[in-house]
Amino acid sequence: RFGLRNVLADCEAHGHFGRSAALAVWHGDLGETVAALQRGSDAIRLKLAEKKDRAQQPKDSALFSSQYAETLQLVAMCVAGYSGSDIQSNKASVWKNACEGLLRRPDLSDGTRNTHVSYLRAVCIFLINIGRE
Repeated sequence: RFGLRNVLADCEAHGHFGRSAALAVWHGDLGETVAALQRGSDAIRLKLAEKKDRAQQPKDSALFSSQYAETLQLVAMCVAGYSGSDIQSNKASVWKNACEGLLRRPDLSDGTRNTHVSYLRAVCIFLINIGRE
């Protein structure tokens, strides 16, 4: 049987934390979305520390960079700040502007061809567009 938790765990076991977060948000589990992103950031930082101790470079430096770990944390904060689909409220407007600003960062821009970043963009865009008519 393939429940959501099993699928998310499988994604994360393969290092696909952004995909796990996207699946969780699309299933309405914002807490699990934030947790997946934080686990991803923590896993990257741990791997970087281990590689530093061994004086080795990670195989996929784009996915195992401190910048990508920071991006996961920023998207986690974006998701955690989401307060519902009432995009007319002042609080939602501030959140939406901050989230749109996050999407303008070079590491999350449209020009990025990285699948992992595409999932992070999808999470933010999905939440921005909930409730729009």
